[in-house]
Amino acid sequence: MVRNYSEHYLAGDEIPFARMGGILSFDQYLEGMTESQRDKLLYLSQEASRPEYVQIKVNGDIVPETGKTYFIGLSEKNDSDAFVNRMILGG
Repeated sequence: MVRNYSEHYLAGDEIPFARMGGILSFDQYLEGMTESQRDKLLYLSQEASRPEYVQIKVNGDIVPETGKTYFIGLSEKNDSDAFVNRMILGG
């Protein structure tokens, strides 16, 4: 974090956060599908044309670039099932 507009964190802190989307291997992408979705995708695609990785983005989202500074809004979410506190990107 470069600059803080809240009292909870200090500049230089690392903040764990969750964000929709990401980059998965094709196999990981398949694991997240139902059996019928997986069968249909594998039927419609040829093995040679399948990507090594799949990037999933929410509409209108950006792909962060290394070395750039971004302004983000965060809100805290406590996940009692996983005993994890994390920040959710808001935008």
